[in-house]
Amino acid sequence: MNIAILTGNLGGKAESSVFSNGNTKYSFSMATSGGYTDSEGIWQDQTEWHRVETIVSAKATQKLHNYYANGLTKGAKVSVNGMSRTSKWQDKNGVDQYKRFISVEYSNGGVIEILTPIAGGQQTAENTAEDVPF
Repeated sequence: MNIAILTGNLGGKAESSVFSNGNTKYSFSMATSGGYTDSEGIWQDQTEWHRVETIVSAKATQKLHNYYANGLTKGAKVSVNGMSRTSKWQDKNGVDQYKRFISVEYSNGGVIEILTPIAGGQQTAENTAEDVPF
């Protein structure tokens, strides 16, 4: 089973781009923290960076888009439930390039929950029938 569950902080405001079909892709980097005790008994912090992407259908309500636009800001604490993905392409020199990321797909149970209070009030994006992003 391919499941990735992460809780961490955004490294910057989410980027968004709109496709010709009206769907919007939101992507952001998030840091997760952890660590270990080294051989001398000293705690060593470790930060891992992850790329997260989700595509929201043009059929989704403006409420969901506002939730992401207002809540996915630098430093915001988020919880992500998605799947690990790898995309592959060739650069202009014909060399294979790879990108690893967490894909949040609502149709597969994925979700992005913003844990930091959002300016302007809306804290959650409840999934009512008209909010479903696909």
